[in-house]
Amino acid sequence: MNLHPLQPELSMIGFASSILFLIGIFNCFYDKKFQSDYIFISLFYLVSSYFLFYAVTISGLCPIPFFYPEQPILSLTHLILFLGFSFLGANSVLPELKTKFQVFYILILGTVLFPVLYWIFHTGIMTNLHFADRGGFIPFLLASGSLVWFHETFFSEPEPDKKNQTNQPDVGFPYLIFVPWGCLVSSKFILNEVYLNLGLELLLLGGVSSFGFFLLSKIRKPENVSFSPITGFLSGVTFGSTSNGLSLALLLPLCFGLGILLQVFHWWLETKLWSQKAACLFTGLLMAGTAGVFSPILTWQRMDLPHPPLTMLGVQAIGFLTVFLLSSLSASLLFFFRKHSKN
Repeated sequence: MNLHPLQPELSMIGFASSILFLIGIFNCFYDKKFQSDYIFISLFYLVSSYFLFYAVTISGLCPIPFFYPEQPILSLTHLILFLGFSFLGANSVLPELKTKFQVFYILILGTVLFPVLYWIFHTGIMTNLHFADRGGFIPFLLASGSLVWFHETFFSEPEPDKKNQTNQPDVGFPYLIFVPWGCLVSSKFILNEVYLNLGLELLLLGGVSSFGFFLLSKIRKPENVSFSPITGFLSGVTFGSTSNGLSLALLLPLCFGLGILLQVFHWWLETKLWSQKAACLFTGLLMAGTAGVFSPILTWQRMDLPHPPLTMLGVQAIGFLTVFLLSSLSASLLFFFRKHSKN
């Protein structure tokens, strides 16, 4: 019987955290007028995907590594995470599509892209290659960041005042602080005794990175710090979840410096007329995730790595390119129905 090792009470914490994460994504990255579509797409995806994966599992067609018929809460938690990261990556293009294409695109991301990535990194080839990812959810963060990059690069419509567009990010930020405990459910290798502690560590790293990001933005532009808490927090969580083998004493200054560095990169993206939301997610997810993926170079002399240092960096590069290419391939589907936008 396929069972997740996480205790029931911890599973409930992960389930509640994933729901709060989904709410936070809407409040941070979507307009209120999209609320009805957001709810409809969410319910449609959760119901249809649950029954789809349930039917596949029960029929024995193929094993679904993230679906547990005997543990529906954990199964729903994974589906909510897939949905949340799909919404996160598609936030710039989804409201522009007609409803049927919105549903279709989310279904592609949530039932194909993210499940495939889960299989590759948790039971597939990257597991056999010993890809380093202590949190177990870096493929989803990198995939969302890659989707944002693809959408902003190929489907954005530059406007003179685009960089001044704002949202109400602080409204949803408190919900996003629960993301570590929701995402940690995706790993079968997180032991019960370290689940809460690792979540708190990622929360601390997110806070430190956010402080560095916020501090520099406050010094340079005290009147405009939009999205600073979110970008810094996401970058700290992302970097911390991927930095396998680094001690907390080393991660704290690294996350602080990363927050400052990403603030500079965030400014540069704004000069290129990137939207604030795209700049936020690209720096907080893809850039920070890339830094974390290649962080084993900081522990070059470690003897407990599964491969020699150069081989280990090659494995990490293969993992990163796998996520980036599959995400870009999925996003390229927009070329076929972008013309059916609402405008």
